[in-house]
Amino acid sequence: MDKNAGQKNSPAYRLAALDPDFLLSDSMRGVRLQLEYEKAEERLRAWVVRSTIVVFGSARVCPRACSSVPRHSDQSTLRYEEARRFGRIASERGGALRPRGNIRDNVIATGGGPGIMEAANRGAAEAGAPSIGFNIGLPHEQEPNAYSTPDLTLSVPLFRRAETSFRDAGERTCRLPGRIWHHRRAFRVTNADANGQDARHPHRSRGQTVLDSCHQLHDSR
Repeated sequence: MDKNAGQKNSPAYRLAALDPDFLLSDSMRGVRLQLEYEKAEERLRAWVVRSTIVVFGSARVCPRACSSVPRHSDQSTLRYEEARRFGRIASERGGALRPRGNIRDNVIATGGGPGIMEAANRGAAEAGAPSIGFNIGLPHEQEPNAYSTPDLTLSVPLFRRAETSFRDAGERTCRLPGRIWHHRRAFRVTNADANGQDARHPHRSRGQTVLDSCHQLHDSR
């Protein structure tokens, strides 16, 4: 046995980048946030994503015949299908499907979970376009949906970190029906310019039809 085995086997001797106990400690929280940011940026660069449309909305809506409460089924299905349709049309017309000059614009980005998020990712997938899922760890929505592009589906454990991703990548936002915290997150992202942070986010709420929003998106290009 080497005389210095104790030293070489000590956690203190590990390279910092290969020491999980160190990297996951409270003191390294800021470093982890930076790593998560850089990882997301690297994936977006690899897919030549220049801008996104961030879609906010309820995780509780679902496609046809999935609701256990009949009177809520029609409304839930309508909202799901509207988000799905928006994801498809925006991807077809916005520049995500066929990149111009090797650049993708208006790529659908969501929280990567079920409901409205799944529907928007699903619409993009049906158009043949990539879409992004910034999946946040939550008690009921911690799993990514099956429609975001696997190579653009990222695990983002902190709300604030996800909001940074949405704000930095997003050129446009679309807010569909959801719980109060969905609207609070959309408000913080779309109103970041009030604090001098950003002023780039044209915003669409559900008051407009999907086709109206997509025609305006197409015309703005």
